[in-house]
Amino acid sequence: MGGWEVIEGRELLFEIEREHWWFESRRKIVYDLFWKKYFSKQTEKLKILSIGTSSGVELEFLSKFGNVLGIDLDEKMVLNAQKNGLNVLKQDILSNNFKDNSFDIVFAMDVLEHIEDHEKAFKEAFRVLRSGGYMFITVPACKFLWSNHDEHQFFPHKRRYNKKDFLVLLRTQNVEILKCSFFNFFLFPFITLVRLLNVSSDSQLKIPNKFVNSFFKTIFSSERYFLNKINFPIGVSLIAICRKKCAE
Repeated sequence: MGGWEVIEGRELLFEIEREHWWFESRRKIVYDLFWKKYFSKQTEKLKILSIGTSSGVELEFLSKFGNVLGIDLDEKMVLNAQKNGLNVLKQDILSNNFKDNSFDIVFAMDVLEHIEDHEKAFKEAFRVLRSGGYMFITVPACKFLWSNHDEHQFFPHKRRYNKKDFLVLLRTQNVEILKCSFFNFFLFPFITLVRLLNVSSDSQLKIPNKFVNSFFKTIFSSERYFLNKINFPIGVSLIAICRKKCAE
């Protein structure tokens, strides 16, 4: 698996996060929508916090752009990332010991939906972000899409978000919202049908065959060209880019 050592019990998640069309496409969207737009001329190494490192694949991707520290509550996940040379701590964002204004960028990619007190989690993420720093957030969207997929994740969801509720959460802190859009728009009709038909959750934890995986990746990743110019009106997920306003 690309030279990585994977701890027993987490092999499937590692493989999914490395190769599944959804994760690969999300990385492309992050790169184009965030890195290329805001940091293409960045020369200094950025201090980055990634909340919820999971298998460590996403952390490896983010480490290309700065000095990344990841935190996660799953001990196996933390050990797996550490054994592969990544800087990860077993720590809860709700009770972290980071100082105020510690990081240039905070990532919370599909994390808040797993946390009961998501308002406190967002507040803490905001606290450790420096003034003028950026926060990149993704969450599952559309409450009517709630299905077995949400309940039978490796780490089950507590909620899905409507855009209005998501914006309310973002505005609890002193942030400038640079971007807030649905994404995974093109595949929305298909995924909605699958969710509403309540297809077995087992199918959600597998990588599709090579052709289907490549086809879905091509469609989903193409959204990055549109997201730089427009906001999608609906989608399976929501994405937000925020900047912490400087204290007056």
